[in-house]
Amino acid sequence: MTVWLADFDAHTVTELDLPIGHWVADHPERPRCFSCGCGCYRRADLHLVGSRIYAHVRGIGFPRSVRGLYVLDLADEVLGWQGLIEGVDLRAPVFSPSGCRVAYQADRIRDMNLCE
Repeated sequence: MTVWLADFDAHTVTELDLPIGHWVADHPERPRCFSCGCGCYRRADLHLVGSRIYAHVRGIGFPRSVRGLYVLDLADEVLGWQGLIEGVDLRAPVFSPSGCRVAYQADRIRDMNLCE
């Protein structure tokens, strides 16, 4: 998976090749996605925080077991994507400036320490 990292202050764009997350797969179609197929209802938003990239995987097009929050440590890509919160429909993850905490909404607003 290739992504672009844009630094608007430095006026640069860097291309990164990232390992494929396990959410990138042929997931079965379901009647709930009938209008245009489940691919229309899949979102994976990437957030760069320090030397880590977080993937927020969501949408009814993904099986519930795949939805959640994953992390890729750019300093140790050998580990690949690691699941932080799996099987949860979470919304609006917000990361602290230090990168050590994330707040998100699931059944209620929660937060998680990422540096422990």
